[in-house]
Amino acid sequence: MELLGNDTAPFLDALTRLAAKGGNADTVTDLLDDEDYSYPCGTVDEGFGYRDAAVPALVFLARIVAQPGAIVREDVIELIDRIAHSEVQRAGRSGAEMDARVDGLRAALIEARPALAEAARHPSELAPVIVRLLAGIDAGILPGGADEPRWRGVALPFLRTVSSQLTAHGDLLAVNEETQVVFHSAADGTVVAALTFPNPAHHQRVRVSPPSGEVRLPVRWSEAFIDDQGPGVLVAEQRSPRAWLWRLDGDRWRPIRLIRPGRSLRPSARRVRAMAAGGGECVIGYGDGMIARFDSHTGVSVGPPLTLGKTVHSLDLSTGVGRVAAVLRLGLIPDVTTGLRVKEHVWEKPAFYTADGHARIAAITGVNGRSEIRRYDVATGEEVGSPIVAERPAALCIYQWQGRDRLAVAAYRQVLRFDAETGEPLGPPLHGHRPQLRDIAAGVVDGRPVLFSLDIHASRERAATVRRWDAETGEPFPAE
Repeated sequence: MELLGNDTAPFLDALTRLAAKGGNADTVTDLLDDEDYSYPCGTVDEGFGYRDAAVPALVFLARIVAQPGAIVREDVIELIDRIAHSEVQRAGRSGAEMDARVDGLRAALIEARPALAEAARHPSELAPVIVRLLAGIDAGILPGGADEPRWRGVALPFLRTVSSQLTAHGDLLAVNEETQVVFHSAADGTVVAALTFPNPAHHQRVRVSPPSGEVRLPVRWSEAFIDDQGPGVLVAEQRSPRAWLWRLDGDRWRPIRLIRPGRSLRPSARRVRAMAAGGGECVIGYGDGMIARFDSHTGVSVGPPLTLGKTVHSLDLSTGVGRVAAVLRLGLIPDVTTGLRVKEHVWEKPAFYTADGHARIAAITGVNGRSEIRRYDVATGEEVGSPIVAERPAALCIYQWQGRDRLAVAAYRQVLRFDAETGEPLGPPLHGHRPQLRDIAAGVVDGRPVLFSLDIHASRERAATVRRWDAETGEPFPAE
């Protein structure tokens, strides 16, 4: 009874029934992880996460894993991790109710922390899971999904959008939607310009080799960018070598066909695999590994093409500090001109920055569920400084303040900020998103850097939420 405490009556009833009919390790596992657990103990929340009954159960579960030699320790560790990361969004619940649910879960995690710390001392294959849980609790990252109390009822979403990608520069923010790219004022969200594609169809059926038959692929994809000349959009067709640069000319959009240099090759080798723009030029990556460079205002070819020296099927490109970086097959090449490749797996687009006069690049790396942000010297490919640990990082961007480059990371349900050179945290996590984050971008409003964070839309609603933050103070929009 000392182990169970006073907050576990549903578990005690279920365990008593199990003991009466005779149980072993397998049946206890079933109780903790299957229907025998969900219905007697009332923890599984149909459709989203866990019922509120799971919150006080966390303390009890932590006491179980703190006991040496517990036969179901690893099953319980996994269950604690799932509850701590469970969905916050739920149809029919008000914002205040969901905030209260997150507050209760956080309080339970804090109460369970001593037992989890004790559990981390016992040998287990899942010990790293406990260590990550402890780090998330201590950093204020877990559980996430609620506004900071002082901003409740004050902070508002900046935008609602069906986009899965953000781009920002200066006083503009761009969102790539299904049939259009929309440019918003970074100050108040009003629409400044929009490029609507002539053919509104979003998907097409493409015949592939048997036995796959037909698959649905997007007709096109687009990469918005913003530079000193204003808004721009790169557009490419799927399974095609054709790409266009669209520039806003007054109140009209001007299309420029980007012509691939070199001789004609088989169609698959000429297909566009990646696009990016920055520093006055745009780059197009093709299936044969060629990366063509064009002036981002005129569309004129700039210099000889770069090459990866191999056929590519999966490719991402990033530009900055006069370099082009490529991510292919989970490998990062910080500078295509050197061809040096870092040894860690890289999952998302990296971001260039400068530190002490040297070109650097930051990237999300990781395998086997462990993700970190690592920084590399662009010239040598060598890692710089210690890895930055973050909970489920999804995207990153660079912004400047007081003459230094800063790093912002969309991690789980929070925005994290670091000094790009030293890796030191800059302030606490920024809370407000209920779903997990998908993208992040940086702009400028009234001379101050601002961050835009985009979450993954909940399955019961179409639009995702964009929030805006003062990058230095962490104040959310509008917070006035």
